[in-house]
Amino acid sequence: MWRLLGVIAAVLIVGTLAVTPVAAPEPQPKIAVVDLQELFENLEEKVDMNVDLNVLSEKAKQALEALKADHDKLKEQLRFLDEASDKYKATKKQLDDLETLSRARLEEEDKKIRGKTAEFTKRIYEKMVQEIAAYAKVEGFALVLKSQKPDLADTNDLLEINRRIGQRIVLYSGGVVDVTSQIIRIMNDKYAQSKGKGK
Repeated sequence: MWRLLGVIAAVLIVGTLAVTPVAAPEPQPKIAVVDLQELFENLEEKVDMNVDLNVLSEKAKQALEALKADHDKLKEQLRFLDEASDKYKATKKQLDDLETLSRARLEEEDKKIRGKTAEFTKRIYEKMVQEIAAYAKVEGFALVLKSQKPDLADTNDLLEINRRIGQRIVLYSGGVVDVTSQIIRIMNDKYAQSKGKGK
């Protein structure tokens, strides 16, 4: 009888184990990384923006060179005038006014170029974040981290080295997917399409 009870208990235990489902391991969230510097540097829109900035810079340079030519002419005229003469004083005032105008123009052009650069950088950063988020949703990534390897080869300045190291967020990314090239392709394709529509 004890033997029969032992067999029944064993059957009950084995039966319970067979019926109890084994919990499946929790799926790990998919994580991706994007090198924002590489992404930014490889965008066709950035290439076009650099062309626009170079054109703006060249126009500013030409305007300043014209002012410098006028400045040089006035300076040359002063060499041959008597410092006590009214002509000298009038020419000197013209020269001083031109120098003031040149400094103001230089500051104005510099401010314009910096403003355009800042405006573009903000706009492209927003586009990058939107495209990364859209790609992550489609591909099922739960998290996308910035991965940027600092270039330390070109400096021995300790403060600069520390600044660059401090900017790095991901130190190791084994098992995660680097989606930088995919985002570059998507953004460049969309930009090319938008340029085609603008023509």
